[in-house]
Amino acid sequence: MLLLPFVAGCGTIVKTTAYDVGLKSVETPSMEAGQSGEANVDVVRDEDYTGYAFSDEYIGILWDVSDCHFNFKLTNLSDYTIKIPWDEVVYIDADMVANRIMHSGIKYSDRNASQPASVIPKGTTISDIIMPTDNVYWNEWSYADDSYFRGAWEEIPLFPQYGSRDDAEFSDFPGKTVSIVMPVIVQDTAREYVFTFEINDLEYREERRFSPLWSTVAVSAGLTAVLSAVASVLTISIGF
Repeated sequence: MLLLPFVAGCGTIVKTTAYDVGLKSVETPSMEAGQSGEANVDVVRDEDYTGYAFSDEYIGILWDVSDCHFNFKLTNLSDYTIKIPWDEVVYIDADMVANRIMHSGIKYSDRNASQPASVIPKGTTISDIIMPTDNVYWNEWSYADDSYFRGAWEEIPLFPQYGSRDDAEFSDFPGKTVSIVMPVIVQDTAREYVFTFEINDLEYREERRFSPLWSTVAVSAGLTAVLSAVASVLTISIGF
């Protein structure tokens, strides 16, 4: 039993930085006047979920942002079939750099190839993600559960991950904005929507994670210690 405290102290400290990111504004064109303007954004909350909704006469869209992806559900509210031309969708990062993106259904290895447009018939909804293609890479050696294994595709978080609480506290990312430029084709005319997201806050976290191997060793060591103690008592009793 004396082995248990030592084994329980083992494990890997995983450091993560979680970001609170919200949809700040939407710029949408006017097909009639050829002008653009800002539209209102509604906040949708349900238990632990927070989403951001926007709609006009053509689309209804609900966004939420995870560590590596911009997740959305888009509904075609128009009377026509619409398309999203993925090769023309752009992610503008916090440094105002335009980045190529990929969405779900695209193989990591094909992320730099042309991506067919998504076709959305009237009244239907699609669920998809958006992430910068530069945030995907092939790692020759990956590390998980206190062990290395060969070869895996990995995703880089959208925003910086800090190595200490002090670094996170001095981060200048809260208050910065990023944008997704998404053209939507309606009746052969492209309507360009600009969704601007603001980084509201961040939270630095440290978590100790135990590998399954250590858990097994801990349980086995404890059980062995108990059985050894019982065996010793029986031996002593029998001996006397």
